[in-house]
Amino acid sequence: ADAQIYAKVGSPIEFELAWLDKLLAVNQDMLVVDCSEGLGLIESQDPDEPGMDPHIWLSVRNVKVMVQNICDGLVQIDPDNRDYYQANCSAYLDQLTELDTDISQSLSGVENRSFIVFHPAFGYFARDYNLTQIGVEQEGKEPNADYLIRLIEEAKANNIHVIFISPEFNTKSAEVIADEIDGQVVIIDPLAEDYISNMLNIAAALKAAMH
Repeated sequence: ADAQIYAKVGSPIEFELAWLDKLLAVNQDMLVVDCSEGLGLIESQDPDEPGMDPHIWLSVRNVKVMVQNICDGLVQIDPDNRDYYQANCSAYLDQLTELDTDISQSLSGVENRSFIVFHPAFGYFARDYNLTQIGVEQEGKEPNADYLIRLIEEAKANNIHVIFISPEFNTKSAEVIADEIDGQVVIIDPLAEDYISNMLNIAAALKAAMH
């Protein structure tokens, strides 16, 4: 209620769709920064999240824009500390540029560029590095038998041996597919706190899986 600024993700993410109006109602003077301003959203591959893909932070290139939007908001409410915010912003943007280059170089030699993930949250990541994301989740639920069979066939056709899953999801369906393709289930986290190290971990896991 006392915050001067709120940085919203700005894509159609469920939390903000449900709660942002309520947050604004208790603090109408709060500056709301739209982190997605200036970004080109892509279509969601998740039937449970129709419309535009909300997972914009899983693109390092998107996050550079988001960081600049947050910095501009901080300068707007606290202009006396402009230099401090802008210096920190510039330093972090340099780190993100290096991260993007590292991931791009790491994945550049990968020949099999398709990966299977239970919840299709990595559309922006796949776009940035010319990968193909195949989702397991069906309309926000565990997939039915027919859908599982098609995924198993697709995995075999694409020589895929790893099923990725986020920590918050049940691994049952992923394990069924992994067993059928003589593969394994690997956890990747779209929401880990340390952004740079997590994105490097995701890239390394994908590279090891796709080789």
